[in-house]
Amino acid sequence: MKVAAYQMPVRYCYGADALERLRDRVQECEDAGVHLLCCPEGALGGLADYVDAPEDIALASDPKALAIRLRPLASRTVAVVVGFTERDEGGRYYNAAAVYAGGAVVGIYRKRHPAIRQSRYSAGAEAPVFTVNGMRIGILICRDSTDSRLAETLVQRGAHLLCIPTNNAMPPNRTGPQLVEEVRALDAHYAVHLVVSVIRADVVGEARGLASAGASMITWPNGASVRARGIGAGELIAGDLTADSKRDNGTNEMKRKSRNS
Repeated sequence: MKVAAYQMPVRYCYGADALERLRDRVQECEDAGVHLLCCPEGALGGLADYVDAPEDIALASDPKALAIRLRPLASRTVAVVVGFTERDEGGRYYNAAAVYAGGAVVGIYRKRHPAIRQSRYSAGAEAPVFTVNGMRIGILICRDSTDSRLAETLVQRGAHLLCIPTNNAMPPNRTGPQLVEEVRALDAHYAVHLVVSVIRADVVGEARGLASAGASMITWPNGASVRARGIGAGELIAGDLTADSKRDNGTNEMKRKSRNS
């Protein structure tokens, strides 16, 4: 199974054509034989904490209505994990990620740990695992990935792949290469110690006084990885999980049994 992460220019997230840009990436994935595309946190509309009117970017909780909105991303072969702002019937906002496959919303994950400081987002409460193209995936949105117990819970519930939609666009004095290396070290730790593949899709570049150096990376349980280069124009990185699984199947299975025992 081939997977990909889209390191999206942060300015695109806030643009009116964000969905069309994501559609182009889905087309690239179709051409490359990719089965799962992970997109950044807030890929559709940006983050509610950085817009004047969050209602302008929020999408309804109703899976059928959301599926209609995401229809440009429909593909026979590519499933998409895409970050957006969700608004429930009570008017609460959630930093969410939709799993969209076969023209339908397979499920929605709500970020468990919104910003440390004041945020417009409410905290999610669930830790679901989704089945996509035969792969069991768990989702951690950005800061959620610092919660090791949450990551372990997803693996215990059967996740073989952790998708981490991320938006590390921050004030320039809080971002840079050091943050990128810290994030990538965390992903490598999870991959090796939890015996899962990890795919993180971050933003890159500058917008609204914020900047991100881009920490997108795909990491396998054996510690191997493919990293985005951090170019401001954005980039798509891909890797084959099936090849890694066949290469390390015996060792990985023993590690997984030990971890879950």
